[in-house]
Amino acid sequence: MHISNNYHTIPIMSYCGKNTSIPQNLTTRANMPALVSTDPVTNKEAVIPIAYKDGSRMSTFRADSYSQDNPVYTVKYWDGNGNYTEEEIDGSKVDPSNASVLELLAFGSYCTDRGYPEDAVSNVMMAMVGVDEEPKFYSLDEALEKHNFTERMKDCVDITSNPAYMILHLKYKAMYEFMLERSAENGGLKKEQE
Repeated sequence: MHISNNYHTIPIMSYCGKNTSIPQNLTTRANMPALVSTDPVTNKEAVIPIAYKDGSRMSTFRADSYSQDNPVYTVKYWDGNGNYTEEEIDGSKVDPSNASVLELLAFGSYCTDRGYPEDAVSNVMMAMVGVDEEPKFYSLDEALEKHNFTERMKDCVDITSNPAYMILHLKYKAMYEFMLERSAENGGLKKEQE
């Protein structure tokens, strides 16, 4: 198993991703648990690995059936004791306005693999933790519950509307608009509003 120690942290979690820029509120820290960047069973490289301070970890891997036309990911969640659950999820069919954390990670992996929106990993992480004073932590039960990550991404867009944050604002806005599109295509938020 390859464990990565080159990752970014938000106060309660760390993550890494290809071509990920580091927003100002993220730093690299050595006191976070190691990421599971290679599946210990299949030796596949993770698309998005995450680790929490309590020792729990989540990682997405391309499923055996993965192709660009069939973007299916295996998303694994290990608790602090090493027990895990996994799901196979088609990232293109996720409705981010009604998704579990595991589904959101598959969605973020799908965005990363297609190269749009820019900085998909950072954007998905911000949608996960939100803009509240205390970033959101997800137990296994909470990671399996449905959340409205599209609304959380809108909060990120709104909070960065100051011209000083324009680059970050535009990246968040692109992700928010893509989330709205995906929600509409998958029967969610946008269709409900019309």
